[in-house]
Amino acid sequence: MPNLWLENSDYVARYLYLENNHIVSDARVTSKPPTDVVERLASMSLEWSDLTTLAKQAILWDMGYVRATDDLDDLSQVYTTCISSGVGATMATIAVPERLFQASQSNATMDTCIGANGNYTRQNNAHGLLLGTVVKCAVGYLQEETTPNSHASMWAQDGLGTKEVPDPRFWRHEWHYPGLPSFLLFAIHTVPTSEEETGWGKCPPQGTPGSLIIPCTVREPPLNWSSSIGAPDDVTWCLPQQSSAMSKWLSDIKDAKSPKSHLSTMSVVLFAVCGGLIIFFIIFFLIAWRKKRKNEDYVRMTNRGSTEPKQTIQTASESLNAFQEDPYLCSKRLPYSSISCGRIISKGAYGEVWIGTLDENLDRNSEPMSSWRNKRTNLSCVTEYLSNGDLSSYLSINKNLEWKMKIRIGHSILKAIMYLHQLSPPVIHRDLKGKNVLVADDISAKLSDFGISRQRHAEETMTLGVGTAFWTAPEILLEKKYDASVDIYSFGCILSELDTHNKPYFEMKDIASLSILQKVAGQDGSSAPLRPKFTKTSPDWFREVASACLAHNPSLRPAIADLELQFARELERLESIDLLEEYCY
Repeated sequence: MPNLWLENSDYVARYLYLENNHIVSDARVTSKPPTDVVERLASMSLEWSDLTTLAKQAILWDMGYVRATDDLDDLSQVYTTCISSGVGATMATIAVPERLFQASQSNATMDTCIGANGNYTRQNNAHGLLLGTVVKCAVGYLQEETTPNSHASMWAQDGLGTKEVPDPRFWRHEWHYPGLPSFLLFAIHTVPTSEEETGWGKCPPQGTPGSLIIPCTVREPPLNWSSSIGAPDDVTWCLPQQSSAMSKWLSDIKDAKSPKSHLSTMSVVLFAVCGGLIIFFIIFFLIAWRKKRKNEDYVRMTNRGSTEPKQTIQTASESLNAFQEDPYLCSKRLPYSSISCGRIISKGAYGEVWIGTLDENLDRNSEPMSSWRNKRTNLSCVTEYLSNGDLSSYLSINKNLEWKMKIRIGHSILKAIMYLHQLSPPVIHRDLKGKNVLVADDISAKLSDFGISRQRHAEETMTLGVGTAFWTAPEILLEKKYDASVDIYSFGCILSELDTHNKPYFEMKDIASLSILQKVAGQDGSSAPLRPKFTKTSPDWFREVASACLAHNPSLRPAIADLELQFARELERLESIDLLEEYCY
């Protein structure tokens, strides 16, 4: 099968191909995109957080931004050949084909290498001064202190596999030799994040990806620069043109975020009228049915309401009083006389959970919802009862739970985390674990116990507030600043629970908890930090995702949007078939 990407720098199309094939990028991407990128997103009512890592990589590439240092925020602007007044060619056109590489100098030689999709070639003997005459891109001068000299090839075709994610980065190519012309150029190397570039004059070991290498000339070299710089004749450089493919991708992201309605006004009216009638009859029959139905799920007991006059709760806290007067909350208030409490089913540091029933014959308009019969200042809330209990207990009982159900639970957790993280300001749960995940009747999951959750304002990091230790990210254990990625780490621990049906480090019962935590934090002198174990029967992709979530470096953990997308697609795939042997025990 021919390699579609052999000499192809259309990375917008490539990243979209990877996205559509459920590949999650492990690349490190800036959290502070350039102003014009933000403006482009804003013009489509999008934010940086709305994009997956692949989409972020795609738009940065499309607008000519390539990392040049170890600093993720240090992006260099690529310029392309001007095709009209002030507009350059797209970034999809900057790769130098083999024919131009050979035409640049008569004595150029290449190494033929074996790649995942067939043979490809890498520069062996070549002079950068001559190679610079056929390049299709330019970049400003990059300091040697931050963009060091590379000892890899200056040009190469693509040898990456179809599932490999390119991670573009500039490297320096400067050469001095007595009696011969020196040269300087910069090249974009696209080796994946997890790999290292292969040195000059040899092929990558078999099974190791070889990246597309795109040479660029220096747009504005320093005055009195000693090295010669080759560049094409009669070429001017402009900012790259934004591609229609990237604009279409952003439009699709926007549509997925806020689906548009294409119904006419008359259609909306007709649907509203018909829908209202249908809902009326459904409610009518449900009420009639519920009056006849005996509740066998809960233990009833006599209502413990007071006979004192109803009163609105007042406290010394202005913020709490304002909270209680919130119009939305007032519309949801219930009279205590409508609640029958049964038995306590859970108790923690922040409150109690009781099982009970809501009066089936409650007329919610019979008394003001703003009046509560309870004189205590403690707030109470009524939620649905999930009879399957918490995830840890559910897994201990259901030892043969099929993988489709596990993926459904994982996906539900991710949707909940993503909802919290996308609030303004974001909310970090900080205590994610199996005990704080409740399992619904349809085997989806809902988060609970927000006792130490908190909102995170822009540019804020925290050092206080720790959840259950074995699920806690190492940066919290080390009392370092942290962000929302701590929830991603905890999710990785929950994945180990889904796989093993046990708590993290269950196999280390005879070792003191403090010693385990020292290993987790990487403070015991071991070569690698301790992480929860996974079974060999779990899917490969599942273990890979979990490993990424459990990365010691928070910046290497996947974005929540990437995780949710991968689990959603995997769940869709599993639910489309009746049986998949690789997911069975």
